[in-house]
Amino acid sequence: MPHSLTELLRHERNFTATASHRLRSPLTGPQLTLESGLDQEDARPALEEALEATRRLHETVEEVLRLSRTAGLRRATPPDRPVRELLARTEERWHGLPARDGRRLRLAVQDVPDDARVPGGPVAEILEVLLDNAYVHERGTVSVTVRDLQDAFALDVTDEGTVDTDGSKSM
Repeated sequence: MPHSLTELLRHERNFTATASHRLRSPLTGPQLTLESGLDQEDARPALEEALEATRRLHETVEEVLRLSRTAGLRRATPPDRPVRELLARTEERWHGLPARDGRRLRLAVQDVPDDARVPGGPVAEILEVLLDNAYVHERGTVSVTVRDLQDAFALDVTDEGTVDTDGSKSM
């Protein structure tokens, strides 16, 4: 019994930390979009972008809830989304504030079969967090490259930030 309670408590703490982090980033986008829409005479584009961001937030909430139902038990998510579709959706999302700020997104695949699939929900969320960090904390073009490692796929996200000689990253 004590082990079960400890495990349940650990799961609840992990869920809260995960939910908190995963919900903050998607909420920032609609807020910034709506704020920029307030300054526009024709606010329709900003409102459409905010609507799309709320749809992504809905997907995030669904993913967090799906994870919470596992009660700490790790279950593999089936590879349900084609890699190229994931990248196309990523490119569509980038056309908001980052593109307006002059930030470019470069997407590439290396030796990835056309029919390659990944677990769509988790991989999309991870990619969204990485791109959000690159947008907020770095500068310049952001590159996403998917590479086939035979038994897995690597997802490389790079930006134009620099690394100082002391090992710290600067913008």
